[in-house]
Amino acid sequence: HDPFAYTLRYSIGLSTPNDENCGLTVNEEDYIWRDGDSIIFDETYIHSAWNRTDTPRIILMTDVDRPLKSKWVQKAYWFFGWFFNRLFMIDNVDSSHTGIGNKLGKGVLAYKAFLKSVKRKNKRFYVTAKWAVVLAVLGSIGYSLL
Repeated sequence: HDPFAYTLRYSIGLSTPNDENCGLTVNEEDYIWRDGDSIIFDETYIHSAWNRTDTPRIILMTDVDRPLKSKWVQKAYWFFGWFFNRLFMIDNVDSSHTGIGNKLGKGVLAYKAFLKSVKRKNKRFYVTAKWAVVLAVLGSIGYSLL
């Protein structure tokens, strides 16, 4: 995912299995790849592609820069995004080659999933614990400034 809202992603299925077992998940919502079908989505959402068939899929993907009012800010943002997004790259041929951001992100995603499950089971405990942590962090910062 792109935590800095660097681009929007446009993808179109060129040659797909046209099967329910080949698709894209964006923000926990599944889209099935079909020839000629396209999607544009905000890359700040967690997303991943999957193909559980023996048929290869060919998807054309392009990123669309978010327009900014100032040209120099647009250029600086582009260079920043180019560098930062390399930290989250995944090789399309060998997915074991991945950026450091993805390696660290797995733990963050597991932590978020754990918190969501706690919230579903006991919302009152979740809110109380969340505020206790926030207040402890703020107290620690305040104490360290004294």
